[in-house]
Amino acid sequence: MEALEVLIIKWRQCPGAGMDKRVLHELWIMSILTLGGPLDAAGPTTKAKDAGKGKGKEVEKTEESKLAIVKVLLALMTPMDRAELPVNDDDEDDPLGESIDWTMDDAIPPLKPAPSPPSPPPAPQLSILFHTLTTFIDLSATPSSLLSLQLTSLAALSTLVQSFLIPFPHSTPGPSPLLATALPGTASALSRIALSLPSSSAAPDHARRQPSAAITASLDLLSLLIVAAISDDITADLRAPTTASLSELVSSFSPSTSPPTPTPVASAPTGPILPTTAWLTLTLSALSTLLSSLSPLTTHPSSPVRTSFVHLLSSLLSFSPLTLGPLRIPILSSLLALSTDSWPAVAEPAKDALGRLLPSGEYEALLGEIVRTRLAGLPRAVLKGDASAVVAGTRIVRAALGCAGVGSEGMEKWGWSLVRALRFERVGGGGEGGMERGWREERSGQEGEWPEMRVRGVERESRRELEELWRAVGVSAGRGGIEGEVVEMLLGVVGRGGAEGESALWILEGVLKGFEGEMGKGRKKVVRGVVKAVLVLLEELEEEKEETAAEASPTMKNDSLMDVSSDLPALSIVEHTRGLSLTPSLDALHPVASPASSQASHRLILASLALRTLSTAATLLGSSFQLHLLQSLYHVLAHLSPTAHPLLQSHAQCALTEIAYATDYASPQNLVLANVDYVVNSVSQRLSISRLDPAAPLVLVEMIRLVGEPIVPMVQDLVEDVLEALDDYHGYEEVTVGLWAVLDALMRVMASGVPRREEGGKEEVRKRGEEWGEFVEWFEKRGKEKEDDQEEEEVPNPRKPFESGFEDKEGPTEFPQTEVAPPTRPQTVAAEILSKSLYFLSHSSPFLRSRVLSLITSAVPLLMTPADASSPNRQGDLLPVIHRAWPYILNRLCDSEPYVVLEAAFLVEALATHVGSFMSRRILDDVWPRFRTLLDKQEQLDRQSAIAGKTTYTASHRLHRAILGTMGCVARDVPLKEDVVWEMGMLFRRFLDQKLDEELQSAAREVYGALGRINADAVWLVLAGSVDEDLPTPLRIPGVDIKDNVERLLQPLDR
Repeated sequence: MEALEVLIIKWRQCPGAGMDKRVLHELWIMSILTLGGPLDAAGPTTKAKDAGKGKGKEVEKTEESKLAIVKVLLALMTPMDRAELPVNDDDEDDPLGESIDWTMDDAIPPLKPAPSPPSPPPAPQLSILFHTLTTFIDLSATPSSLLSLQLTSLAALSTLVQSFLIPFPHSTPGPSPLLATALPGTASALSRIALSLPSSSAAPDHARRQPSAAITASLDLLSLLIVAAISDDITADLRAPTTASLSELVSSFSPSTSPPTPTPVASAPTGPILPTTAWLTLTLSALSTLLSSLSPLTTHPSSPVRTSFVHLLSSLLSFSPLTLGPLRIPILSSLLALSTDSWPAVAEPAKDALGRLLPSGEYEALLGEIVRTRLAGLPRAVLKGDASAVVAGTRIVRAALGCAGVGSEGMEKWGWSLVRALRFERVGGGGEGGMERGWREERSGQEGEWPEMRVRGVERESRRELEELWRAVGVSAGRGGIEGEVVEMLLGVVGRGGAEGESALWILEGVLKGFEGEMGKGRKKVVRGVVKAVLVLLEELEEEKEETAAEASPTMKNDSLMDVSSDLPALSIVEHTRGLSLTPSLDALHPVASPASSQASHRLILASLALRTLSTAATLLGSSFQLHLLQSLYHVLAHLSPTAHPLLQSHAQCALTEIAYATDYASPQNLVLANVDYVVNSVSQRLSISRLDPAAPLVLVEMIRLVGEPIVPMVQDLVEDVLEALDDYHGYEEVTVGLWAVLDALMRVMASGVPRREEGGKEEVRKRGEEWGEFVEWFEKRGKEKEDDQEEEEVPNPRKPFESGFEDKEGPTEFPQTEVAPPTRPQTVAAEILSKSLYFLSHSSPFLRSRVLSLITSAVPLLMTPADASSPNRQGDLLPVIHRAWPYILNRLCDSEPYVVLEAAFLVEALATHVGSFMSRRILDDVWPRFRTLLDKQEQLDRQSAIAGKTTYTASHRLHRAILGTMGCVARDVPLKEDVVWEMGMLFRRFLDQKLDEELQSAAREVYGALGRINADAVWLVLAGSVDEDLPTPLRIPGVDIKDNVERLLQPLDR
């Protein structure tokens, strides 16, 4: 066959007549019957009868042999030029050129004009032609392991269509009858190839995915076939005469309810179909179905396939706009979807095609219809959970909006339907705890990342596409100058409340993002209106939060979740009778959220979306947003509090960052620091008698924590306001806890630069030891130096009087005075806070008692730190307060709540570390007996606990650490009696156990080291007796491994 192919090509290119017509037809018939079988259906049966006799046995054809036969047929069908040069008509009479006069200057006759394009070979009989067509279709539609067979079959099919079906001579209007006859079956087969669907004659094992090259070739051939059949030039005489407007086109298009029976592709037709107007109508109806079936190709994984689909669609719109009529809408929709493709090789041709078509103005009405239709269909896709439909619809609308402006016509209709279909997932608990959470320094989420908010029935990709759609609506509305109408419509839905308000606010935030760019006065006015509306919404949500959970929320009155009674089926009385008992199905009782949780979730979602909208508006307005900081900043900081839901905290953190950058501040800290007065004023308004909000002080807490130490010089008025509020509302526990949280946060910020208690204590001991060593060295040398001076300087007769120690005997005697440096700003604030804290140590709230003790603990190192190296500390401010508060502190060591006792122990430890000389005797006389009682009680509790001593996160560990630290300071600063040293040595031995945490072991070793410097013999006896078997037995502790620590402690004592 390969040799025959070469022979045919050379034969047809021979000069002269080339291949004879009869020979070509005979070769064509032989090849197609060999490839596709006989025309007569009874032929194979007859051959089958003779197969057993060894006559007419059919040889099995391999894919390589089929490919060779297809190439032979392709060589027979391809139009070819029969000679390289034109041939003279007289060559047959004078083949040797004897009639030419060679003596002439121009002996060679001039060349004839260039020949016309190669003409196709003569067509065979129609039966052979259609048999060839069906054979090529079967080979093209069947996936093969030999890809070249399928591609060559498609190429041969294309040659057959172009050379024989399209140019078939005819006298009727429209396409050739052969093309009209072959169009349905061929287009259907090509669409099946493009969609990887098995053909009707394919075997079950051939139902597999088509290769991309085959799909691309089939789409190119399909484009050629359809354009050749229904282009405007060809169907001019077949089209209806009235096609003036889109509405008339739509009304004139009525698809047939009874589609025609498809023409069998396996057998030749009885006769060609003559194109008529009815034929054109049926063809357009079938084409509509075909284009709908090809729409999945817009998301085909192969980019060459999508590119070929773009060429098919653009060819149809370019050559057949009048013939297609309303069918341009689905074609244009697919082209719009492909223009948003992520591959430039696909998107750019689609955009170019749209750019060529749209300037004519004929497609603007079609684009508007596409936008309205797709937007109206989005709610149905969302409710069904059809992610592919949602993504496809949003991309088409985005592309359409990018080409033409969205009109206000029908906006309320599709907008209301869409917001009703979109429902956010209810948010569970995890926030809005008690005021005690305001003392926690915690953050949720990461800065700069908006948290994810899930929409019911919408996947993540679909949600992102919807957000891009909202942005596209904003861009289009701004281009058309109707941004005010769009915003007004959405704000109206937000004002109605309910779940629709959530969806409308989400859409509004996305629409605002589309306003980016040039901000004129009109657009700024619209955005400012949005900011005011959002701030009003936040105020309403704040007021609703203050109400009791039982009261109905005004913004939830239209929420479908609240209307529970209408959704529940009527329950019938169950009557126990013989046989089956019919009870109502539990599946019919859909789980319904409780009204309280539904309201809380609704407020949470609205507040989160409101913060997003505020940040977007700030980005648009830029420095102009400064006018709204007075109200906005308070709401953002209010939702940063640990009492808020983690979702709200993350939104508030992102909103604060974006607002800061939008208003030209270097950081959120600078933004808050520059607007401290606004925040304090807002908090003061919410602490008035007419409007008392217990959560208002927590805004100040977040402000202080966020800014840090730079805020200290600006909070003098703030501290005075808080102290006055404590006097007014000391009977309201919630308000009091919030106010003390403000003071505690401020105290922690001021004390952040002070060295830690452990470091400060070690430094004090080291400094005190160095000073004592210098004093001893000076005292020992003082006597010797005086004697040496007297021996060397014996002057019996002084020549001048001795000088007086006074400079001027006539004037008053002036002695040097020590100037005390004024206190720093933090020390002044700390002293004011301490003076007020004394009265709350006996408060009825145990939490407040513990936090006040913690606040005093933070103030101790702050007041004991000098302003500079030459200034003394502020003991005069601290010690009088401690003296007056000492009875209350001792009572807190016996408090009923363990965490209060723990904070009291930490306070005693801080006092022993920083003012040990003042507190040593008090601790020894008043605290140590209470510590002994605490140790005994805690030891009994630890025996019942499986984790006691093994982790640092238990109350037992923290209490023991505080007691060991306190008594270590006492042992360093106070000369203890022998009985106290013995008692401490005996009690603290169990903290040397190797099973305990290393922190407790280290603290215990420090205590024993300090006790060893006081009475080394007693400490040696206690420690050695606990591990040495030769010493008295009563000193040993059973079940405790302290040998290694004891050996480490005894080494310096043995010296």
